[in-house]
Amino acid sequence: MRRALCRATAKDTNRTVVELLRAMDEAGPAAAGDTVETLLAEQQADSRYWPDDTTLRAALREQPIYKNLSRPRLRMGSRRLRTRCAVRWGRARRARTTSP
Repeated sequence: MRRALCRATAKDTNRTVVELLRAMDEAGPAAAGDTVETLLAEQQADSRYWPDDTTLRAALREQPIYKNLSRPRLRMGSRRLRTRCAVRWGRARRARTTSP
């Protein structure tokens, strides 16, 4: 979703996922989060670049996401954002799983 919001290409995603899985397998469950973060931060190629928080914020401010993303992706992002905000502010409620 982060790459889609920043209008990054989806090419080569399969190889990135395979590389992530291998790295996590080697590092073990206890280090999985750090392993993923490090591997994504190291990506430099346009097809593998992982947008950082600053880039994502800029894209959200500047890009017309309602024109750039499909409706299913918008729904998915909206649900995730609602859930994340609810958890963060202590109002965890069950997110809707179906469209109104």
